[in-house]
Order: sequence, then structure tokens, then C-alpha cells
Amino acid sequence: MDDDLIGNVREESIALVQTTPDFINGIEYSVLSVFHLRSIIEEESLSGIYLTLFVIFMLVVLSSQFNGDAQRLVLSPIEDMMEMVNMVADDPLEDFDFHAHSKTGEYETRVIQVAIQKITALLRVGFGVAGAEIISTNMAVDGENSS
Repeated sequence: MDDDLIGNVREESIALVQTTPDFINGIEYSVLSVFHLRSIIEEESLSGIYLTLFVIFMLVVLSSQFNGDAQRLVLSPIEDMMEMVNMVADDPLEDFDFHAHSKTGEYETRVIQVAIQKITALLRVGFGVAGAEIISTNMAVDGENSS
């Protein structure tokens, strides 16, 4: 066996298998097999790279889908409701059709929109034309703390 060849290869790339020595007629017999595992290690390395790339791809795709769902199911309805409140604050006497205004069809969003519409109608009936300024001032969303 060529010791130079074995010396040039990494230890991880070589598998040595040796049988236990047998003595027959006073002579020791054993078998030593050397396996070069470079191709197997290369395949395992490529499989690891492919797995890493697949995981990265799935993370990117699923995070973009999550962002889209969050925008559609959470952020967009909240923005719509904020727009409705601002419309009411601008002109509390106008009768708005919030069903036509809504872009989303979720049940919870519809319930809140109907509640905003009913509260607005009750405020109009309760305060009338004289209270429109009060309603508008109290419903205005200007980012400051109200006192």
C-alpha cells in the first residue's frame, strides 16, 4: 500500500477496516481495507448547501406571504376605520355609507364599521346641528393627548 497516497488525503475521507488477526499454522493473517470516501462527503456537502438554500427560499416566501396577510387582514382594516373616523370628524352631519367605503369583507371589520356608523348616527341625533362642532372637535385625531 502506498503510504504517500494515504498521507495526502484528509482523515475524514478515509475509512480503514481491519479484521482481527488469525493465526494459522503459526502465521498471522489479517485483512486491511482502505475506503476513499471523498465522493460521499462531497454529496453530503452539496445536500447541506441545497437544504440551506431551500430553507432560505422558504423563509423569504413565507415572510412575504405573512406580510401580505398582515397588511390585508390587520393593517388595511385599521386604516379604513381610521379613515372613517376622520371622515366623521370632518363633517359629523353627513350621512356616510361605510359599506361602500370598505375594501375588506371580514366579519369583525364589518361589525366595527356598523358600530361606528350607528354611534355617528346617535351622535347626530343627540347633538343635532348645534353639536356638530363639538362632535368634530372631540373626534378629531391630531396625534395630541386630549384633555
